[in-house]
Amino acid sequence: GEARDHVDITLTPDDKKVAVAIGDPADIWIIDLERDTSTRFTFDPGSDDAPCWSPDGKELLFQSSRIIPGRRFTPANLYRKAASGLEQEVYLPTDDYGSSLYPMSWSPDGSTLGVSALNAKTGADILFYSFETGDFQVYLDTPADEETPRFSPDGRWLAYSSTETGTKEVYVTAYPGSGGKWQVSNGGGEMPQWRADGRELFYTTKDEDMMAVSVETEEVFRHGTPVKLFTAPSLLRIGSNFSWDVTSDGERFIFLAPVDEGRVGAGEVTLVQGWRELLE
Repeated sequence: GEARDHVDITLTPDDKKVAVAIGDPADIWIIDLERDTSTRFTFDPGSDDAPCWSPDGKELLFQSSRIIPGRRFTPANLYRKAASGLEQEVYLPTDDYGSSLYPMSWSPDGSTLGVSALNAKTGADILFYSFETGDFQVYLDTPADEETPRFSPDGRWLAYSSTETGTKEVYVTAYPGSGGKWQVSNGGGEMPQWRADGRELFYTTKDEDMMAVSVETEEVFRHGTPVKLFTAPSLLRIGSNFSWDVTSDGERFIFLAPVDEGRVGAGEVTLVQGWRELLE
């Protein structure tokens, strides 16, 4: 596609399409990689970003700052919509679980959504949203920053990043409930992603290195030594979700990277007048 202000990017489970947030305020677009076509998916004046595919690729869930009549303004609205674009968005009641809610990972059975939330008191936290009950469950809300929860392909494990040691590292824990926790990265790591067969985890470092670590998840969790695959091409660390993704076989990666180095860091300042009225 053409060079534009892309923010978040995520591949469909079959690797044939990409959902990406474009613009400021952003809208979700779907790019067909086989046909090289782009289709606008959301049209609200608010900013729509952080797209997250359902396990079957038939739905998208995203965050939106759109104004809802009768409710005070918040950027933490969540919506789901059929990927065909033929149906209306469905609002997911979110109440006040943080200043922003970023959908990260849909459980393989389609019952639960892993969410990163920003909280004024505890920083970045991990929540679970139940599609059955419509309720949120707080999973990790320590003084450390816990982010980017990712369900394993079999739904038995959860990968995420945390600053509990003072450095952001990648961890894996049993899901649901207790059953152990393992630090997978060594020397820093973030934005974990599973290979589709659950035998490998990928993550990035602050030096933009793409790392891979072999894992076993059949009975108990075991992992190998992280291996550097390559250095990402000026990996952009912007937006709420991921600036990269990997195909289901773990062989190809897709990135958001600047094509004009002179534009990196450039932007606009918008003055919003009468903003207190939006909070009433």
